[in-house]
Amino acid sequence: MSGSLQLYEFSGSVWSNAPKIAIEEGGFKKGQDYDYITINLAEGANFDPSYLKINPAGTVPTLIVGKDTFTDSISAVAEINKLAPNKPKGKVSGGVSLIEEVSVPAHGHIVELTLWSQIHGAAIDPNATLLLATDDKDREVKANGLPKAFLAGRQKALNQFSQSPPAEFKDFLNKKREDNLQLLDFYSGAPDEQTRKAHYAQGQQLWSSVGAALQGFVADALTKNHQGPYVGGSEPSEADCACCLPCGSTPNS
Repeated sequence: MSGSLQLYEFSGSVWSNAPKIAIEEGGFKKGQDYDYITINLAEGANFDPSYLKINPAGTVPTLIVGKDTFTDSISAVAEINKLAPNKPKGKVSGGVSLIEEVSVPAHGHIVELTLWSQIHGAAIDPNATLLLATDDKDREVKANGLPKAFLAGRQKALNQFSQSPPAEFKDFLNKKREDNLQLLDFYSGAPDEQTRKAHYAQGQQLWSSVGAALQGFVADALTKNHQGPYVGGSEPSEADCACCLPCGSTPNS
């Protein structure tokens, strides 16, 4: 690889877009300063043991800088901003109570963590909104669209990679295979009423939490500081990269 930054990503991953936006805004030059390595989540490439050796969680993004590996978007964006030719000018102060500057022990960075943590919370996981249905009509749409196809692609890969995996990944892959199959069966088969109701309740709660977040702490973060259009005032900061996620922002958009 020619770039000093190597980012494992997938174009359809909302979390991959955060470091990609940071790279774009930071003034890095593709091929010279960074390279993207695509991990096709729809084909279950993230469960390949060769990738699990890089990121044992099997998630994207993963950022590699020299001998250091960053396996989540929070630490990846912090490292990218630290190295960026055009560093973010914005710095969130104590005036925005939703943002708390803390150090990331593994790498010694200072990041605006509170908003990041809320955006990344499991209660508003955007990946779950893709895969969980809220009623019979939504289930039918997902069964005939991307969600079921995505699950089927993952299942094919998981069936393959769990056949004779390295011992260190055996339990992980078996659990992922079983969980994915359960959800795939929900869209492929004919689940009973009790199963459907339990699934829909989970999906409805998820979307309720997403709505509360967008109208709550996300809106508060964007409006609390009236000195400019960004979370921290007149200049963008890491926190604004987090706030790009709910609206589906992508690099160059």
